[in-house]
Amino acid sequence: MNSWENIKNNLGSFAKSAAKKTEELTDTAIFKVKITAKENEISNQYKALGELVYNKLKEDDADKAASLTEKISECVNKINALKAQLDTLKADYKAHCEKTQKKKNVNLSVAKSVTTNRDEKVMSEFDKAREDGNAEYIKATKLQSEATDLVVNAQNESNSAMELANEINQ
Repeated sequence: MNSWENIKNNLGSFAKSAAKKTEELTDTAIFKVKITAKENEISNQYKALGELVYNKLKEDDADKAASLTEKISECVNKINALKAQLDTLKADYKAHCEKTQKKKNVNLSVAKSVTTNRDEKVMSEFDKAREDGNAEYIKATKLQSEATDLVVNAQNESNSAMELANEINQ
């Protein structure tokens, strides 16, 4: 019976390790989504800033231009605050990655004289959990890619607006 207890303890340890790793992967995906969302917010603020600058440059009324200058200042402050939040998120993500790096290999040993039968139900649940984790990772990766595309598009639009504003000024 002692060997059976060892097997049972090793399987319990393995299950805990697998659950912890799944939680770490989920946390990693959440960090990536939050970072991408924050980058998207910054991109949207740059777009808004570009529109404000464009409107200010074409405005003839001094009062309206002053109002736009105030809005531009607010937009710049929002961008600075969002960048600070993004830096904090990235620092937290880096700390998370350092904390969850593989520190050691876990070896499961079973006595040579003991044969084990594979529990199909446990293996099925384990496979399902792994597939669910992989699916969530794929979703997070797609979201990150889409958000990156949005950021690039917004930056391009902002650059176009700035070019147009410069052409109007000349």
